[in-house]
Amino acid sequence: MKLPTIPSVTAIRTCQNMKLPTIPSVTAIRTCQNMKLPTIPSVTAIRTCQNMKLPTIPSVTAIRTCQNMKLPTIPSVTAIRTCQNMKLPTIPSVTAIRTCQNMKLPTIPSVTSIRTCQNMKLPTIPSVTAIRTCQNMKLPTIPSVAAIRTCQNMKLPTIPSVTALRTCQNMKLPTIPSETAIRTCQNMKLPTIPRATAIRIWQNMKILTIPSVTAIRI
Repeated sequence: MKLPTIPSVTAIRTCQNMKLPTIPSVTAIRTCQNMKLPTIPSVTAIRTCQNMKLPTIPSVTAIRTCQNMKLPTIPSVTAIRTCQNMKLPTIPSVTAIRTCQNMKLPTIPSVTSIRTCQNMKLPTIPSVTAIRTCQNMKLPTIPSVAAIRTCQNMKLPTIPSVTALRTCQNMKLPTIPSETAIRTCQNMKLPTIPRATAIRIWQNMKILTIPSVTAIRI
């Protein structure tokens, strides 16, 4: 191995205990010593890191978190490094990472987005469009599950403006008014959507469009 010195006794015996046909590369052993690990990580962990062509093995926290998540392999380099960049004390749950990979996001959404989704007890994170739209609206939190799902059911390409959503929530409507109603209100440049009673009366009358602003204000 062209080591200037022989590895410590602990390192050699640990390698024997792991039943490795060969001792890991010098870099691997020294990295483990630098990380002050009492033992070298499992064979799978070391080999996975080498396959990922990482110049160094991820931090101890990253490896142990992955082992705690019982992942057969450590997440991709991008995932680990993104998590470190987000300064998360731990890597997000397996579901969160895999969902992000399924959404083919180049990066994992911000910590706030992931944690908000978990707080909403969603089995999956909302679609990329939903998350990005919420970020564009500069909402401190993602709208309630009901709001997002209602918007998806209405097949809106984007979620209505913050004012529209919050007004609907303040009116305690079980569902957001129809797409036509919301868009008509926005076109009329009303600061707020008319009260719930008015909207429901229009829906019951099956009017395709909402009456003029003058009529509403009267």
